[in-house]
Amino acid sequence: MMTVAVSQRAIKISGQPEVYDAVDRGLSRYLISLGLMPLPVPNSFYFAGGSEVFELWLQQVQPSGVILSGGGDVTDDEPRNSLEDRLLNLAEHHQMPVLGICRGAQKLAVRAGATLTKDGNHVGVYTALLSEFDFAPGACFHDFAIDGTPAGYTAIARSLGGPTEAFQHKSLPWVGVMWHPERQRTSDPKLLEYLRHNFHGQSS
Repeated sequence: MMTVAVSQRAIKISGQPEVYDAVDRGLSRYLISLGLMPLPVPNSFYFAGGSEVFELWLQQVQPSGVILSGGGDVTDDEPRNSLEDRLLNLAEHHQMPVLGICRGAQKLAVRAGATLTKDGNHVGVYTALLSEFDFAPGACFHDFAIDGTPAGYTAIARSLGGPTEAFQHKSLPWVGVMWHPERQRTSDPKLLEYLRHNFHGQSS
């Protein structure tokens, strides 16, 4: 089973000093269904030792791919952004597959120079997708839309209104989806097949 580094969302509870890193249990189940072993990465690398600790972690776990999870906005978490930048630099250097989910897709887009536009029509809705891969409607929970298609990527799904909802890098095995496949009412076999191919190089 391929091991993948999974970035985590930060959760701050009002009135409490703690900040928690978290991965939705549904996402872990979904990744395992793709034949991937999730390895959550602490955002605290940003504070605790920086690059040296991160490099030690990499030597210990040796991930073969990267998952940028959803939750929150790209603009609101500098420790997480720093960690995800390091993961993407690693993935680019080693040609590792990457899947960006919702916020993770936005991170990929912003890294490629794209801009985001506030969009309140994709929160808690199932968005119909126009795609040659015949993806099922996506479970969307995002406040921002991507302007156009990020440079270096090809759009593989759009909403009926036009915004890009999924995109694939032209030379790297990197994919961003603006919805949460782990939150679908039923698993989308077309998307599962597509992502398995992206991570494992073959359909199953």
